[in-house]
Parts: sequence; structure tokens; C-alpha cells
Amino acid sequence: MTCLALAVSTTQAATAQSPDYAALFDRGVTYTEFMRDANARRSTWDANNAKAAIPDDIATRARALTHTWRVLAIAIDSCSDSAQSIPYVAKLVSTAPDRLSLRLVDNQVGLPAMEAHRTPDGRAATPTLIFIRDDGEIRAWVERPGALVAWLDAEKKGHPDTDVLGGKTGWYERDAGRSTLADIISLLEK
Repeated sequence: MTCLALAVSTTQAATAQSPDYAALFDRGVTYTEFMRDANARRSTWDANNAKAAIPDDIATRARALTHTWRVLAIAIDSCSDSAQSIPYVAKLVSTAPDRLSLRLVDNQVGLPAMEAHRTPDGRAATPTLIFIRDDGEIRAWVERPGALVAWLDAEKKGHPDTDVLGGKTGWYERDAGRSTLADIISLLEK
């Protein structure tokens, strides 16, 4: 499965047709267990784990959340977007353990959730983050931070004959997780 394209966030109430997000969360592994088995893109995962830091304002906002959230991450170790985002998500969760908990499943187990929360261009993508609020409300964040999506769109318009995805890694390096964290904390505060 490829992990190219767009970020999207949605909010919905769980319905009879929705995947069983709680059951998927229960099937998930901890971030430590996921990392123990991660082989692909290992240097990217390790580098992002080492430098992942949560800005004080984001940490404060996470600790002040009015609900508790279970974070279901559908991710695979070979996905560059997962390797660039999930270490920051894991670090965010560790800063507010009374408000956030994290479990990860792969794209086969998590396929129903990925299909329920597709990218704007219609793909099921990794990472897909499902946020399960204590009252059952579901929110989702898919694939990339909005700022990266906007940057890629602008680059495509400015260089229509160039593969702009080559610049994605540099963008992630410069951003250092800030846009992913801002997207997620804003989504949880709604």
C-alpha cells in the first residue's frame, strides 16, 4: 500500500456501519512493541524518535483536554509519512497519559478504518489516526499534515512537470513534527 497524498480530518459519531474502532484499538500494540518489530525505514524512525519533542504550548493543551482519547494509529513501518508523523504522535501521547493512549495496527487489520476515512482523492492511506473519545465520538486524521498538503499543492502548481514528492522529506525535516502536532491538538480540542 502506498502512502502518498493528502491530509484530511473528520468528525463523526460512530454508527452501525462504522468499523468497530474500540475492537481495533484493543487489537493494537503499544508503540514500543511496534518499534521493536519495525525494520523498514528504520533510520528514519530512529531519527524521529530521537528528536521528537513536544512544544510546551502543545503539551499544555494536551494535558488540558476535557475528554480522554484512545488513539488508534494504522501505520506500517515502510510508509514514509508514518515514519515522519507517528514518533511525534507517540511523544504527544506520553506527555498526557491521563488524556491520551495509543495503540497501533497495520494496514491489513486497520483496513476498515482506512476505508472509512479516505484521503480527498479517494485512497485508503497510512497513517490513518482514529481518535476515539470517551463518549464514543470518532475523529480522524489521515496521512499528512495540512501544511504539507498545502505546500505540495503549491509546488505542483509552480512546477507542474516535476515530481514534487521528492521535496517531502526535506519539508518534514524542517517542520520537525510541528504541523502534525498542531493539526492533532486542534482536532481534539474541537
